Amino acid sequence: MGESGCGKSVTAKSIMGLIKAPQGEIKENSEILYHGENILKYNKKQWQHYKGGECAIIFQDALASLNPTMRVGKQIMENSKKTFTDMKTTISSATESVSKALKAGQKVYSEMNLLLDQTVEDGINGSEDTVDTLVKAAKTVDKNIKSFTTLRDNLIKLSEKHPETDSSIGPMIEKINSSIEKQEELRDDLT
Repeated sequence: MGESGCGKSVTAKSIMGLIKAPQGEIKENSEILYHGENILKYNKKQWQHYKGGECAIIFQDALASLNPTMRVGKQIMENSKKTFTDMKTTISSATESVSKALKAGQKVYSEMNLLLDQTVEDGINGSEDTVDTLVKAAKTVDKNIKSFTTLRDNLIKLSEKHPETDSSIGPMIEKINSSIEKQEELRDDLT
């Protein structure tokens, strides 16, 4: 424990043998004693036993560092698996969201058709509710268009962040665009 910049990290890295030239050097006749032994004189096998077995370090940004006790390949594979799993979960979630949004859109579309039928009937019967019904229908469609547009924009951002998901997300975006177009036509019919 110590103040910022007092050398805590440098000391820990030195003890772990992580500071190499040209960034740093250990002066001649220097010692780092561990249980009375100068670890600077350890051979490769002794260093392997010491690192992780006797001594370990957790860096300030532990998630950005590799674990010195595990093989690099294994750590990279774990990270790749996690990234793939995260992407799979994101795509699954996006697919579910699109499916729900499309179902909601179909429901709104059906409701709009019912409102239009009611409007035509009101108009034929001379009811004054016709305008109110049309305004209500147009507002509902407008709200739905905004929801679909937000969903589409989020999927586009996701696709840009993970280009490898484009083949999965691309068709979803096309379906949403088609739904937006239908609803814009419906809104235009209402106004």
